[in-house]
Amino acid sequence: MAPGVIYERVYNKKIPRLSHVLTIDPSLVTLEAGPARPSLPGLETTTSMSDANGAIAAVNGDFGLLPGRPAHLFARDGELYQTSVIGG
Repeated sequence: MAPGVIYERVYNKKIPRLSHVLTIDPSLVTLEAGPARPSLPGLETTTSMSDANGAIAAVNGDFGLLPGRPAHLFARDGELYQTSVIGG
């Protein structure tokens, strides 16, 4: 994929389940967390988010709730974007 990134598909025959695994070297790769859009609400696919940000890979880090808010607490660079809505 890129220097410092290894992608593997791991299939477990017992379950059966296919997992996609990224192994990264943090000395060579920068990780960035971000919301789907610059402001809430917003829903996007991981593919469209990675394309828009020039990423080589994307991982969905939370569930989105309609009308497009993250289900769990999310903060980036010290700014709170969303408080938890689970159990509330």
